[in-house]
Amino acid sequence: MGEGIGSAEAIRHKPDHRAGGPEPARCEGLLVYVPQHGFRVIELSLAELRELTDARVRIETLVLRDSLMFGDSTWEAALVGAHHHLDHTHCGLMRTARH
Repeated sequence: MGEGIGSAEAIRHKPDHRAGGPEPARCEGLLVYVPQHGFRVIELSLAELRELTDARVRIETLVLRDSLMFGDSTWEAALVGAHHHLDHTHCGLMRTARH
């Protein structure tokens, strides 16, 4: 993999403006669009990757804390449903088979 982290091959997607698509990362400067190829992850040094990961962990911790404090029974039911769904995916089945 060269000097930087993230010098991955192009991510094969068209521009996607829906939440969860590549657009938020592109707006953050983490992806660049290569016409007729899709998106490519920018190169990051190990220090930049650590800084980015630290920021993400801090933000997600705050958001999770707020979700737990202010989530109602509808939110809790959706959380349990999502856990159940993930637990029954291919990876969940493999994990269960190992136990």
